[in-house]
Amino acid sequence: MKILQVLHNHPPEFRGGVERYVENLCAGLSTLGHEVAVCCGSDEQTETATLREEAWGGVPVFRLVRGLGVRNPADPVEPGLVPLYEQVLDRWAPDVVHVHHWWNLGDDVVRRGVARGVPVVVTLHDFFTTCSLFFRMPNIESASESVNPGAPCELEQGPETCVPCLNERMAILPSEMPRFVGRRSRSFAAELSAAAAVLTPSRSHAEYLAKWLPISVPLRPVPLGSPVLDAAPRTGTPFPDGPLRILHFGNLSRLKGVEVLVSAVRMADPDGDGIQLVLAGGRCAEDVDLEGITLVPEYDSVALAALAAAADVAVFPSLALETYGLVADEAIRLGLPVVVSDRGALGERVGGRGVMVPANDVAALADVLRGFLDDPARLTALNDAPAPEILDSDGHASTVAAIYDEVRGQVLPAVDLESPLLERLARISEILPALTASPSPSPADNLDVAAPSREPPGSTPMITQSYPIETKVAVDDSGDLVSVITRTRNRRHLLQEAVASVAAQDYPHVELVVCNDGGEDVADILDPYRERLKITYVDPGGVGRCKAGNVALEHASGTWIAWLDDDDLHYPNHLSTLVAKVKATGARLAYTDAHRIDVTVRADGTWEETGRSVPYSQDFSRLMLFRQAYIHLVTVLHHRECMERLGGFDESLEVLEDWDMFFRFAQDYEFVHEPAVTSAFRIRDDDSNAVTALRKEFADTRTRLFQRYIHVAFPELLGMLDAGRGQIEVLELRVQELEAKLAQHAAGDVGENS
Repeated sequence: MKILQVLHNHPPEFRGGVERYVENLCAGLSTLGHEVAVCCGSDEQTETATLREEAWGGVPVFRLVRGLGVRNPADPVEPGLVPLYEQVLDRWAPDVVHVHHWWNLGDDVVRRGVARGVPVVVTLHDFFTTCSLFFRMPNIESASESVNPGAPCELEQGPETCVPCLNERMAILPSEMPRFVGRRSRSFAAELSAAAAVLTPSRSHAEYLAKWLPISVPLRPVPLGSPVLDAAPRTGTPFPDGPLRILHFGNLSRLKGVEVLVSAVRMADPDGDGIQLVLAGGRCAEDVDLEGITLVPEYDSVALAALAAAADVAVFPSLALETYGLVADEAIRLGLPVVVSDRGALGERVGGRGVMVPANDVAALADVLRGFLDDPARLTALNDAPAPEILDSDGHASTVAAIYDEVRGQVLPAVDLESPLLERLARISEILPALTASPSPSPADNLDVAAPSREPPGSTPMITQSYPIETKVAVDDSGDLVSVITRTRNRRHLLQEAVASVAAQDYPHVELVVCNDGGEDVADILDPYRERLKITYVDPGGVGRCKAGNVALEHASGTWIAWLDDDDLHYPNHLSTLVAKVKATGARLAYTDAHRIDVTVRADGTWEETGRSVPYSQDFSRLMLFRQAYIHLVTVLHHRECMERLGGFDESLEVLEDWDMFFRFAQDYEFVHEPAVTSAFRIRDDDSNAVTALRKEFADTRTRLFQRYIHVAFPELLGMLDAGRGQIEVLELRVQELEAKLAQHAAGDVGENS
């Protein structure tokens, strides 16, 4: 049997829980003699939608990479990927398609398989079919402050219930959100209706989904199974002869209850000598106090077995509606009793080897841990209880293969792929006349949103900010000096690397301006570089990122300005490459490409690189800039004239201040792109990076900037809409031709070329 597994991503690009499951399923099916391939999406983007052919673990992988644009989970259509997905279906010619997720792929992958006569099995691994936020956990980013922290949403999906929540979290025009949510619900109802079988990883997940799915369909719980793990010999001093050794492994995020666990341990053992806690996974939020806690980086199966051999109990107090509970399976396989939250499927995984506690209840978890300390026999009883039956990956693959055989004999339903397209075309037809009727249309006329404060170019005064830069130093008159601006706050080890990267530039005319935004004094870090580099150090106190940038600009004497925050790096050829570009083109702004360096934080506070990529290499487009902040500040060189005319950072913003400044510059300047990687920026792979920590602020600010600067992208947007109107006209003509031919058939007057 030929089988195509379809999901949102796959190794080597990403390897999360669903990806690991599909990887194991492919291996099990291959062992059974089936031919298996994977069709997956990607978090990357290319200029146009692209099909990449790869392989992983001996399995062919067809990776569909989206073209440029903004992903919208409220309406996850991906029209650019449709012909590529259909190409994969035609080339692989599967007997069965198994869909595990729609994200990164579109909202019609089931129906497109069925339309080609292929039965499709679906496994619902999360709540994406019922929630644009994937997990029905809208308050998790503020779990410690929320009135009902970490509580799952119990509302049915629909415009009335979802739009207020999504408008707070997504930079989508509020007037369009009800249409998106309504269309989303209809699309997933159609997808699930077309599926030959809909599976869930657990009974509890099926029960939750049955309440919230947009349509009533039979749900079949099929436990996922897990790889067989070999337990290692016990090591160390077991409890009660030594401290109670607690192990938590997996994703160390707020959603998994790490903060709850740390707080409960401290409540149960205030003196800190009765419990030892190990957190394995290496991705822990910055605001979690890790004093006295062992933090272990990424681990493999051998390392996990060693960690379990040195532990007495595993604890997983997840806040999420867990759909299966692989970590509980793994802990029990490795000989540990477990304590889990009562939310989702974890409870049905543990049997007599586990204890359940209320989710997000520090006191309840502390009581259980204190009970172990006071009465070790409680833990002994859990150890002695029979382990629940856990299906291995090969056994699970046999179960799934039997389902594939079963659905191959079913009569496939008719599917409708035209109505969603016609609905979208109709909406475009509504918008186009208003946008193209006059030289200065107002989007508010048809989109029911507040109009931007300016109209399209031609009648639009320039948007400037009330934060003019008043230069406080003599400006270099050679025209060659580059001022590198660095904002810093309490990251000494990173600042030293950043300053060293400026000192290593092969371009000779450089000065560095460092603004300390309220952190500890860092003058001593700068002193060793003063012989090689002109350095200006200003310390206005804790004034905020935007004000700090403006203060630094006031002390910059260079004709050209470059940017380097304290956690970024310039490669040695960075400035010389950019200066050569502006000199060759006469441009006032230029940018290159940058490495994104993913990092995790070790227990000692130092940063460890976990991955490196080039997320964007895109020539300048105002429309693309409007869609996405794809130009990183560290890559940019601009003439001081830009800020003198249009202002520095908007000090009313907490985030996206660079994007706002680029929008203003784009009103009157062209950016030129040099496709060379000359710098790097770091992203922490936990809940502490700015995008995660200020998620709502990002969404709100994006919406404000969209409304403020729509006139910047308007000419390109107008051209794209004109092209869309042309496509509609072509489709209408084609429909007329087909109707004429049908009329000829009905009349019996068919030409030889018809």
